[in-house]
Amino acid sequence: MTPERWRQLEGLYDAVKDLSPAERSARLRDADPDLRSAVEAIFAQEGSALEHPAWEGDASLLQTVTVFSVGMLLGPYKIERKIGEGGMGEVYRATDTRLARAVAIKTCRQEFDQRFQREARAIASLNHRYVCSLYDVGPNYLVMELLEGETLAEKLKRGPLSIEQTLLRGGEIADALAAAHAKGVVHRDMKPANIMLTKAGVKVLDFGLAKSPEEANLTGRNVVMGTPAYMAPEQREGQTCDARTDIYALGLVLHEMATGKRCLKGEKPSLGPLPEKLGHVIERCLALDPEDRWQSAADVRSELLWAAKPEEDGPTIRPQTLRQSERWKWIASATAIALIAALTALWRFTPPADKPLIRFDVELGTDLDARGRVAISPDGSRIAFVCRDASGNSHLFTRRLDQAKATVLDEGLGRSVEDFPFFSPDSRWIGYGSDHKLKKISVEGGLPVVVADGLVADGESSWSESGEIVSFLTFAGLSRIPPAGGATQPITAAGDSYISSFLPGGKAILLSGGQLSILPLGGAKGKPISGIRGTWAHYLPIGYILYLDERSTLQALPFDTARLEAKGPPFPMLEDVESFDISATGTLLCRRAKPKRLTVQWVDESGKTEPIIKTPGSYGYPRLSPDGKRLALTIREDKGNQIWIHDVERDATNALTFGNSGANYPVWTPGGKYLLFLRSDGIFVVPTDGSREPRRVLETDG
Repeated sequence: MTPERWRQLEGLYDAVKDLSPAERSARLRDADPDLRSAVEAIFAQEGSALEHPAWEGDASLLQTVTVFSVGMLLGPYKIERKIGEGGMGEVYRATDTRLARAVAIKTCRQEFDQRFQREARAIASLNHRYVCSLYDVGPNYLVMELLEGETLAEKLKRGPLSIEQTLLRGGEIADALAAAHAKGVVHRDMKPANIMLTKAGVKVLDFGLAKSPEEANLTGRNVVMGTPAYMAPEQREGQTCDARTDIYALGLVLHEMATGKRCLKGEKPSLGPLPEKLGHVIERCLALDPEDRWQSAADVRSELLWAAKPEEDGPTIRPQTLRQSERWKWIASATAIALIAALTALWRFTPPADKPLIRFDVELGTDLDARGRVAISPDGSRIAFVCRDASGNSHLFTRRLDQAKATVLDEGLGRSVEDFPFFSPDSRWIGYGSDHKLKKISVEGGLPVVVADGLVADGESSWSESGEIVSFLTFAGLSRIPPAGGATQPITAAGDSYISSFLPGGKAILLSGGQLSILPLGGAKGKPISGIRGTWAHYLPIGYILYLDERSTLQALPFDTARLEAKGPPFPMLEDVESFDISATGTLLCRRAKPKRLTVQWVDESGKTEPIIKTPGSYGYPRLSPDGKRLALTIREDKGNQIWIHDVERDATNALTFGNSGANYPVWTPGGKYLLFLRSDGIFVVPTDGSREPRRVLETDG
């Protein structure tokens, strides 16, 4: 439907919506026949026309081609009862007779039309905890996850949500949209009726109007698609829609959740009664110009998490300060990138918005194969990192940020530099491991000084403000080491954790590499930070511990250094981070992880290849079933790795595990009925037909 045609339909609907049925019929008698049919079809539907997609008033789409009835079989699916109905078809509860699993069957009154095909492809490209899952596809039906709960539209009929619930559910919706947008999928029909509230969180439904990269030409410009009450201005005019179109609709949904009132076309939202933080998020979502809105749903999610944090005295971290909009296009180098974000405003205790965020990339050089941690000096003037040369030997490099080239410091002095360099508090020395020794070397070069023998490989060391070094030694465990060398002093055993950083005052250290914990240096027992697992933990001197979770997301945990305990839940700041460091001047340095896009192939003895899974993805640990007909593998997702099974003969891939805990190393049992896999908290077994949840058979720590 073109914008002009849509305006005509809107005008006719507005002219008759308040008339009695008899007056409406008389008024429509002289109208354009097509518009009359569309308006009559709209009034035949339950609810306001503004709540239905623009094309559902087209009578040509309402031709019934299949009758679905209770008790009939659609392949292996037995229909039980109807649980919903819309302009395009019905939704039935059914049972998958093979797996004895309850499912939802979404039917279409037309033979698999473009809208149904679009929805199937969009959902199939996603696997997210807040998106309704697609199980199977038929000629004019979709088999989907059966959800228990109510739609947000039904909930709002009883009144608005609390501010806390608005922030929580809004963040979940934004999370789902961020996952869709990352796959190039734009929903284009975000509204309360397409959001289900369940015990496990929201579920975003109905991708029937979604636009995906594969279908970019399916609907061109000058075509109005969407639900009028939740259309962005560019959508109403039939212009190109992108992620920011969904963000506008999300703003309308957030406003309706918090106030219980819908913003009408052209009406400025009433934000006065709302908390200032939430009002700010909504206001920017609803900017008329897409360039003035939040540029990604991930930004909205971070802002809602920030808005949900309780007010405290003193400075707070606002996620948007560390995460700029997607207008920034970062340069990708052939080896490694260090991303620098100046956070000086935080250290000066001024509002983040008062000072611009500075972000830029540091290209380490196309001839360098960087590995491990990239460290930044306390004064923020230089970085240190380890690179492998053409012969496979690792060397220590440093580079001033005001210079174009890096300098190798240990050339000819060793052949096995470890991956974790670190700076002295005065920024004059770099500590590093080489040949199983802990060494230090001047940033200007020269001969290294051996500080201690027996350094544990892959252990991260730290240099306190008082001048002593803490590191793991093979013969003494976690030890305090004089920087000039000499007698070492063992510290209370700390398990297998790797030292990360000192807390203020140098009286305790922060350990990571699994469970985050605090270890006082006075001989007291280590104290785990309950429920927090991660790596690369560092203390930010305004009351936060920064660490990487198992999904390579940089998290900020409010922390009380006096009581040595968390003050609240963590919140995400940056995604796809491989390692990071913080200077004393307030500069955050991140080495960004590169998403892996791989294919899975057969290879015969001659080297000839044939695709098994043609679509590139973040695949790992492929394991063939004993009969060779199925392939178990991991696929990296937003919430961590999950185990999937690919049916080689059917060319179909289905998820076997879900949730926030990453799953790796799938192993088939000899009969092929079960898979064992490793998770951070143990070894699990799960039936390969997906009939039961995974069960832990051995508890481990990593």
